[in-house]
Amino acid sequence: MKANALAIRDVFDHEHQLFAPLFQRPYVWEKDKQWVPLWNDIKKLAVLLLNCTSDKEAQNVKPHFFGAIVLDQYPVPIGKPDSRSIIDGQQRLATLQIFFKAFSDCIRDNNNLSLQAKKIKRLIFNEPVQDEADTYKVWPTNIDRDAYKAVLLAENPSHLSKVTQEMGIHMKSSIVQAYLYFYGVIEAWLDEATDDDGRYKRVDCLLNAVREKVHLVVIDMDDEDDAQSIFETLNARGTPLLPSDLIKNYLFHQAQSENALMDELHKKYWLEYDKNDGFWRSEYGIGHAKRPRIDLFLQHYLTLKTAGEVPAGGIFAAFKSFAEKVQKPVAWHLENLRDYGRHFKFFMEMETSPISAEGKFYQRLNIMQQTTVYPFLLELYQFTEGDEARTQERIKILGDVESFLVRRMVCRLSTRAYNTLFLDLLKFLLDKKDFSQQNVRQFLLKQDAESNRWPDDKEFMDSWQKVQIYHAITRPRLRMILLALDEAMFTPLTEKYTLQGNLTVEHIMPQGWEMHWLLTPRENETPESYLERKQRRNGLVHNIGNLTLLTKSLNPSVSNGPFDNWTDNGKDRKGKRDSILEHSAINLNRFLIDAKSWGEDEIIKRGEYLFCIVAGIWKHPTTIAKGYV
Repeated sequence: MKANALAIRDVFDHEHQLFAPLFQRPYVWEKDKQWVPLWNDIKKLAVLLLNCTSDKEAQNVKPHFFGAIVLDQYPVPIGKPDSRSIIDGQQRLATLQIFFKAFSDCIRDNNNLSLQAKKIKRLIFNEPVQDEADTYKVWPTNIDRDAYKAVLLAENPSHLSKVTQEMGIHMKSSIVQAYLYFYGVIEAWLDEATDDDGRYKRVDCLLNAVREKVHLVVIDMDDEDDAQSIFETLNARGTPLLPSDLIKNYLFHQAQSENALMDELHKKYWLEYDKNDGFWRSEYGIGHAKRPRIDLFLQHYLTLKTAGEVPAGGIFAAFKSFAEKVQKPVAWHLENLRDYGRHFKFFMEMETSPISAEGKFYQRLNIMQQTTVYPFLLELYQFTEGDEARTQERIKILGDVESFLVRRMVCRLSTRAYNTLFLDLLKFLLDKKDFSQQNVRQFLLKQDAESNRWPDDKEFMDSWQKVQIYHAITRPRLRMILLALDEAMFTPLTEKYTLQGNLTVEHIMPQGWEMHWLLTPRENETPESYLERKQRRNGLVHNIGNLTLLTKSLNPSVSNGPFDNWTDNGKDRKGKRDSILEHSAINLNRFLIDAKSWGEDEIIKRGEYLFCIVAGIWKHPTTIAKGYV
């Protein structure tokens, strides 16, 4: 291995091509993280050169090191330019080429700058060449080539818009956006000159800055170096390699050793991940748990395949270990990643479309944040795909899984064992070679420990009435339950509606009831008896029977006011019941229409009424036998 620090001119000023193999990740650099810092570095050098008063002073301006690139010699036929494969550094090299093209286009129409334009062109294009692909000094990975060509063919931003439209390329492409950014900042900096001489000087200084004062450490590998090992240990500037990048590189290096048809493998199995990298690389989750979707998929996939827990930081190591253990050809791995990835993408897309039973399941699963179920779901979909009868059985299974999760959530049972539990369920179904609702129920009903049992109606009802659910679960989960209740209350005679906007959870009896809903002592009541009634009310105010949904919050005076209508200084005042009914026509509040008062007995009665509905939404295998609908 040989390493040299070279100026950009020395990297690009002679005829050769640096190309990124198809297994490299797409172009992922971003404005704030990489383009802005690079422009600031180049502009700083240009300003220093602009302020120099002599050639000697300019020579003493220290260069800026723009990181390292790793290249591997690539054999080419006679007549083609010298070629090297980019092992690491594609993002840097592509960005520099986009910068050069934007710079070139900024001075394209000025005949007095033709010499400078030729120098820039020399950094971008090889000439003369026989094949079009050999024209480019840098040739990015397959998925980015059309966008890259569009940028290099364009003459300015408006022309680029036309070219991209003709080529069917989205203007939001990162490569296109990089060009537009650099064109904008270069043009703006050149326009700061007060006359033509000042603009010409700025062009010269900017060109000298990027050609002479930006340096790369170029590492040329030899036959004894392991390209895969080097790739795994290097990151591009500010954009760490994802596990998927390492896995892709690992698999396609293995494919090379198998003499497989690389382009066919990529097109057939991996193109989805590169083509839709905006989806796969976007982060999913809440707060510190946010991670790229493809990381989450790979973690769940490997948990499924290895039947063991895979830490977020050990995905690539787990994949290598798995691949070495199963000893399957690369096509087998790629086919599995394509198929299971398709299922995972379906899960994500269904979350945003909760119309079907499956859509509601995935939306609720996301709200409950029960991602440990995903390995089981991946195999469930793989097993049931492509068969209508199996698809219907799958939907029944999802209903039972949802019932299991929701009932345990309301009963405040631990979620810690879910990862193991659902892997055990998966093994049970695979052993039977039958993913049926009957087998799922058989397995779950055998679980009797607190960590894994499926609460029956007796346990569910007990918690439903006793748990102060307003504090026991998160607000999104509580809204989920109340929305499910409201939807289940539709009848053939009920007008359909769609709830939109942010719904607020409202207490019918206010939380501050002691100030506004006085508990009047009974005649001859002992202090102990009064305290018991007070404690009973405190125990019920946050229960499900006292909670409802409103699309618009009541103002505090109404929220804390009396339940029934009342008179204040001769003026009729609307009570809380009529105010709720005025603001809301949803099914969940129909119970209040005939309510003359609101106290502990009404809360319990409404809780029982809602339980008859919820037991039918999230059924237990014994629910129907007990008469719940």
